[in-house]
Amino acid sequence: MNRIPRVIYNDDSCSLGIVDPTLHAPENIGRVLDYLTDTNIDRLCWCVYCSSLAQNWNSTRIENYFDLAKKSAGFGASLLRYNMMYSLYYQGIDYLPILIEQCHAQGKQFFASFRMNDCHLKSEPSGAFAPEFWRNNQDKRLWGIRETRSYYNAALDYSYTEVRNHVFDAIDEFVSRYEIDGVELDFMRQEWAFNPAEAWSKRDILTTFIARIRKRLQQGNRVGRIPELMIRIPAGFDQHRTGGFDVKEYMKLKLVDLVVAGIQNPDCAMNLTDIAPLGKRYRIPVFGDVECFPVRFTPNHTELTPEQIPPPHNFKCNRSIAEIERESYALSGMIRTNYGLDGVYLFNFPCWLNEIVLKNESHSPEELAAFKRLLKNIDSDDVYKQGCDYRSWEWTPLYVEALRPAAFFQTVQIRLGQPIGPAEQVELKFRYYPVSNPHSIASWAGEITPNLLQVSINRKIFTVSNFNRISQNAGLIPSGYTIGNHELWSMILPAEVLENANELEIAFFMPEYPKASSPYIYIHDLCLFRRPLATHRFEVISDKKNWDERHSDSCPLELGSHSLE
Repeated sequence: MNRIPRVIYNDDSCSLGIVDPTLHAPENIGRVLDYLTDTNIDRLCWCVYCSSLAQNWNSTRIENYFDLAKKSAGFGASLLRYNMMYSLYYQGIDYLPILIEQCHAQGKQFFASFRMNDCHLKSEPSGAFAPEFWRNNQDKRLWGIRETRSYYNAALDYSYTEVRNHVFDAIDEFVSRYEIDGVELDFMRQEWAFNPAEAWSKRDILTTFIARIRKRLQQGNRVGRIPELMIRIPAGFDQHRTGGFDVKEYMKLKLVDLVVAGIQNPDCAMNLTDIAPLGKRYRIPVFGDVECFPVRFTPNHTELTPEQIPPPHNFKCNRSIAEIERESYALSGMIRTNYGLDGVYLFNFPCWLNEIVLKNESHSPEELAAFKRLLKNIDSDDVYKQGCDYRSWEWTPLYVEALRPAAFFQTVQIRLGQPIGPAEQVELKFRYYPVSNPHSIASWAGEITPNLLQVSINRKIFTVSNFNRISQNAGLIPSGYTIGNHELWSMILPAEVLENANELEIAFFMPEYPKASSPYIYIHDLCLFRRPLATHRFEVISDKKNWDERHSDSCPLELGSHSLE
């Protein structure tokens, strides 16, 4: 068995897939590893299968992106001219043995990552990412998935032998040709193997298929070494049931060597309490997922009023590299310290060392330094020196109504990793948005009435007088929702709330008896900002205009467009 890695880095192959054409030469293959040098990252998962395609290698058994893009039109095909891997292939050079050798020379493991049910092709169903296998098997799609306007029903149903054989052929061929250390089965793109209503009853089909892959790996790779098998699946047991993942059986039968508990969103509402004990019980390492960009927002926990518009499934929050750095530190601290998992898995972090040639822009030295620092500090003792941002947008918006107990959808628990030290400060920030009670026969004047709201933080009560409040214009807010005029509330938390705390319980309530005109109060964009006192600088976003100006250069796509990351 390979050594247990400390940090795993997944590269979707964009590091070589979107590169200035003047750099398309064998000596530049090492760009993939340049920014991983001198970091705690010791396993690279390189995406080689996506949307039922061989991704960036010339498979002879299944369709590959190189050949399909050459005869296609549209966005997917337009990327081919930036693809260094294709350029080298056209020159008769297979980049993979070179990349694998350089990876091993740095003491890093090379795992071939297979996205088991990626759905990018739905955005361009006749384009370069939609192979004939998918086009000819529309009857085998997961039509039972209705989430995010049925975007994910493009995934295929693993209860069909043809679907399983298609994936197996790709794995078998790749293992036979290359000196890899292991294979990753990534079921977080996307997290269903079967239609949700029948997934758990069909779970044994997937268990048998994983056992078949395990048996093939035990026959050895190109040089006879036995590759390991890791799997990335949702963290929560509820998603296991709707996806068809019997992770307990995988561990019990020793079918996998490592499990990644997938999260999908870079959000501190993650909950790893289900899966963490299984790893300890069966002695299988479990890693926690730190994802750079969100993929899907869960359905709202409460009904929205008509003027509140939720984000699309592929909304990308406009964050700077420095903000991503601080959020990654917060998540890694929770994974290692609060949940006690065995390591951290980084997913969907773009190769910022490459120019973004599609937009003719590059990142500043300061931004690149922040990215390099992130990769160097992640999972180290220096994590908290740069500060941490704890986003808890997964559970917002939540709404507060008069006399409703805080435990009923009005309480958020934020795990902090290491306890707050005496040389740190923490700021709480959220958006306060009152709306008319939808059940009332009385009219509401619409004025903001902040004195109604009280906030409990670790059982200490705070009122409006404790908060700094700034009026906000109606429009798009950072989490992707569109709401009306509201207020941004913020407060530096006092020491008595933070003393020896590695969790914060934040509850919202209105203790007064309700009147017919009492509003509902919605809480949006709940965040904590943790900073060392020496560098304590909190930035206040005063309104939508300032937010847009601040991030106008950092968002690669317009709101609602589709990302191919």
